[in-house]
Amino acid sequence: MIMKQYNLGPNGASIMVTYIMATNICKLQSDVDSINPKFLIIDTPGQIELFVYRNSSPFLIENLQADEKMNIFVYYGSIVDTPNNFVSVSLLVASIRLRLNIPTPNVLTKIDLIQNKLEKILKWSNEPSKLEQQISNELNNEKYTLTTSILRSLNMDGLFNEILPISNIKNFGFSDLEVTINRMMNLES
Repeated sequence: MIMKQYNLGPNGASIMVTYIMATNICKLQSDVDSINPKFLIIDTPGQIELFVYRNSSPFLIENLQADEKMNIFVYYGSIVDTPNNFVSVSLLVASIRLRLNIPTPNVLTKIDLIQNKLEKILKWSNEPSKLEQQISNELNNEKYTLTTSILRSLNMDGLFNEILPISNIKNFGFSDLEVTINRMMNLES
């Protein structure tokens, strides 16, 4: 509907939707209040520019009234299966955390598709030194220097977070995610 009404492609329509939501924040808040949900989950498309480069998403987070707010970042297993990609995506997560300034647990999805790499990816998230070792084995000097500098900075600044594996197919990991959400919210309260 938005694409047709404003003559936009998919990316432009996603951006337009956030602007429409922001300009209608009072109506959105009223709709949420009338439902009075225990939890409100807003699922957004994987359009990182909506959160990093646009003002409407931080505006929505700041102005939508709720007792507690959180962003859950989804790492797609098939994308973060190399050390360089893992660090690149972790940098994006850090950008979003800095921009939105709300707790952000990380989940690793599609684990059924990466069973042979799952253990390695989880080690990278739990032990950045293992990731750095893998980086030194796989990248040339220039990429090694840049990637390890980013990794060390993220780790030193506390922006490097553990990743929770989940599987919709096996219904795996959701209780761990719930525990993490509760722990993070209690810490932020």
